[in-house]
Amino acid sequence: EAAAMDPQQHAVLSVGYAAMSARGRVRSSLANEDVGTTLGMMNTDHARSVGRIPGPYDMTGNGAASAGARLSFTFALRGPCVAMDTACSSSLVATHVACRLIEHDECDDALSVGTNLILTWTGAFATFAVAGMLSTGGRCHTFDARADGYQRGEGTVALWNTSEAATLTHVGSSILHNGQSATARVDGIAVQQDGPSASLTAPNGTSQQRLLVAISWASARAVALEAHGTGTALGDP
Repeated sequence: EAAAMDPQQHAVLSVGYAAMSARGRVRSSLANEDVGTTLGMMNTDHARSVGRIPGPYDMTGNGAASAGARLSFTFALRGPCVAMDTACSSSLVATHVACRLIEHDECDDALSVGTNLILTWTGAFATFAVAGMLSTGGRCHTFDARADGYQRGEGTVALWNTSEAATLTHVGSSILHNGQSATARVDGIAVQQDGPSASLTAPNGTSQQRLLVAISWASARAVALEAHGTGTALGDP
């Protein structure tokens, strides 16, 4: 069964447990607890590479739903388990859902995980290239007139969300490499869709301004800004 699993499932389990451990939690203490899991995952490269002869574990070894369920199953977590694919915002939306689950008392704590691994040069990579989303120069020029597309990256990150002191414990690959964890407070988080725009993937400036206004009350406390840039002429005028 492990051999048939998408490597992203392995990453979700490994990094997810590291986030739990950073909070001083171990598998035995988590069993049957009201802990929710939310997963953001859009890449299906592994499923596309499965052989033509189906195997008994192909279904559970692939897909976001199985990856999210694998996390709850392995650690016997009984809280809500939600997997989502909202393209490149999947990880952030997963964290948003985790925060809302806690706010509405649907679970005591929630683990949100996001993963993306590039497993083949065909599939998603080829699709994005043909659609003109990838930079022909091999570089992402965010907030730059030279922007002609973006470059894909890999990573898996897990956040242990808790209502205790409104904190998040964040564990990522770079932090794990140093054997350290970091704690942050979520002052504001919101999600919405662009609605009508020039095309399905085109941004709507007015809608995105509304989203920023929804969390602007928290911006006065910010000391640093990390932004998502599309790396395109339309997204970075």
